[in-house]
Amino acid sequence: MWLYFLITNALLGILGVEYSFSLLKKYRDGNEQRDSAYQLCRRNDAKNWSRFKFYPGSIFMPLRMCIFIGTFVWMVVSIMIICIGHDFKKGDKITGFRKHAVKFVTVTAC
Repeated sequence: MWLYFLITNALLGILGVEYSFSLLKKYRDGNEQRDSAYQLCRRNDAKNWSRFKFYPGSIFMPLRMCIFIGTFVWMVVSIMIICIGHDFKKGDKITGFRKHAVKFVTVTAC
């Protein structure tokens, strides 16, 4: 079971890297005419990009994305529960116990 999960996770990560590289084709083409007009935004290292260098990190990318989304949802729901009864429309700052609870949830999530 775990082997299938890891293989599926790795394949999804590699597909994500391949899809990302297909979207970046116009930035890796080395169009000097276009790039000379935008010297400050030019990527001089685009010719060195290699998709194979991204494969080791892409193996656990889908799992990391799921963990990130879960953590973000947990943080938002926790802060919404903590701030029940606080009127943000007045422009009041969060103070007291709520401030410390929101800080704790944020630090824990980060």
